[in-house]
Amino acid sequence: MATSAELKQNILNGGYDQAFAKLYGADTATVAAQRARYVDMIDHFEENFGTGRKVCLYSAPGRTEIGGNHTDHNNGVVIAAAVNLDIIAVVAKNDENVVRVISHGFGKIDDVNLRDLTPQPVEAEQPDPRRGCRHCERRRQGGRL
Repeated sequence: MATSAELKQNILNGGYDQAFAKLYGADTATVAAQRARYVDMIDHFEENFGTGRKVCLYSAPGRTEIGGNHTDHNNGVVIAAAVNLDIIAVVAKNDENVVRVISHGFGKIDDVNLRDLTPQPVEAEQPDPRRGCRHCERRRQGGRL
């Protein structure tokens, strides 16, 4: 795992160009745009969580549901299709057992305390999926957190 500064320098020096070309397309302009996008994300991370932290990069592909939207929450069937969008994240470990998420453009930090997996009052309308995912993982591990 590299520090945020090392990772940024590696991206700027073309160290991720092959991965960007594979994920987004090989033309020069596309690779350059992704280089800038990832560096911007790391800059945003550093502004909120400090510099010099050991970080990892993640990309999750986008999808859309053609039919069966939300039935998957009830063990239903969904017909999904990939789209040419993704979500990227810069991630660093902390020792607090708390997940902090900042979504670009929302201007706030959302905290999820992994020690308390019960739905919170603020989640009454829409349960936090991060809490649910951790709850499922905990169940798979025999109840251990």
